[in-house]
Amino acid sequence: MERLTAQDMIKLWLDDVGWPQDIGALAILERARLLDADDRFRLDAVRAVIEDRLHFVPRLRQVLGVPRRGLGLPVWVDAPAFDLGDHVRVAPVPPSGDEG
Repeated sequence: MERLTAQDMIKLWLDDVGWPQDIGALAILERARLLDADDRFRLDAVRAVIEDRLHFVPRLRQVLGVPRRGLGLPVWVDAPAFDLGDHVRVAPVPPSGDEG
């Protein structure tokens, strides 16, 4: 267990008052290496690569734990039922043109 940092606490507070602190990312990837012979996305292969490296960033497998009243500030705890499939999935979108 590790207590939240001051920066973590500020983000929680901002989220509570209506200023979401969501983080997103976009990656443009080489299409050929991510598709199988049937032109389907190799989701299992991508998940396997991420799973092999997940131990480098333990925070990605943790959730916020709130102790009972009077027992201190929130802490980071390992998620009781972490499933990588809930976080890495395919979301098809319609074609929209090019990068320009």
